[in-house]
Amino acid sequence: MDYKKILFSLPHFSCAMKNEIEKNGFSFSDFNIASIIYNWRLPYVEKIGLLKQIATETSDEVLKLQINQRIDVDNLQLDKFKENTPQCVFVLQYPDHSIHGIYGEFSTAWNHYSEMKSDFLICKFQVISEKQPPISMRIPVGIRDMESEHQTKLEYHDDTPEQFGKLEFDKDGRLSSFYTCEIDNEQTREVENLDSKRFENAFVPYPVIFDKGERVIIPSQDVSGTVYGSKEDYQHIIDEAKTNGLYDFEDTFIRIDFEDGEHTHASPFIIEKVGDSISIDRALEIAEYKTLKQKAMLNQTVVQSDENGNIIYIPAREVFTKLYNEPVPEF
Repeated sequence: MDYKKILFSLPHFSCAMKNEIEKNGFSFSDFNIASIIYNWRLPYVEKIGLLKQIATETSDEVLKLQINQRIDVDNLQLDKFKENTPQCVFVLQYPDHSIHGIYGEFSTAWNHYSEMKSDFLICKFQVISEKQPPISMRIPVGIRDMESEHQTKLEYHDDTPEQFGKLEFDKDGRLSSFYTCEIDNEQTREVENLDSKRFENAFVPYPVIFDKGERVIIPSQDVSGTVYGSKEDYQHIIDEAKTNGLYDFEDTFIRIDFEDGEHTHASPFIIEKVGDSISIDRALEIAEYKTLKQKAMLNQTVVQSDENGNIIYIPAREVFTKLYNEPVPEF
């Protein structure tokens, strides 16, 4: 499997990390690649497409099983969401949650999305009235516990949810992400857990190239700061994770401190070194991202041409969310 081709094509993949991988030949297992892709900010359809490709090509039978389990559970949850549950309606919403329409069936809501000309959500809401008792559920909340099955202790909360779930789409009707609380059974618990032995949660070893006090930027978040830990600190975590199942994907993250005293944790695969020479294409990519983001925040438009060559004006918010699959920040 050409892991470089897959990784390097991911949006905002670190140029600094890319250079290090090319220079010193650091390699990733198929399991590592699947973990990175699953946790990357990608449209759902693209993410699942890449995971299916890995499942088809890999010789890792455990990974193949886990990917197929993930796809089966996702399909189960999506099918359940689309069912016409009594007392529920499907609400077609804009990204700011303003309502376009309310419908009794998912298919009807779906048939109306093309009217919106923008990204959209379809949410499933329970209609609570005095005439019918509300639908109650025991909703599980997972807590990481190494002594429990699948390293996950489940605490159940009796609830009467107003919203059973939501699907997020781009303006072309491609699913970006989804959430639903309608199914809790042995099959879903086998997949929807915090076990670091599953590819969705697994720690990913990486080449350590960032050091304490080093200035770095996160282009996808338009922030900069300094690395908190030393190379030795991060290498120690990587070495420990080889034999200790306590470490999971979030332990891959690096702490970045800001000048105002705040900090964040970010994947080393999206961090760039300040002052590193980057390609002209990469520099233009970052500049285009920042410019479009600013226009979107100011609710401005961008000029494009249609298929006939006519000049048209499109909301920058619409273009930004479609290109980068992330919400527009508010001032």
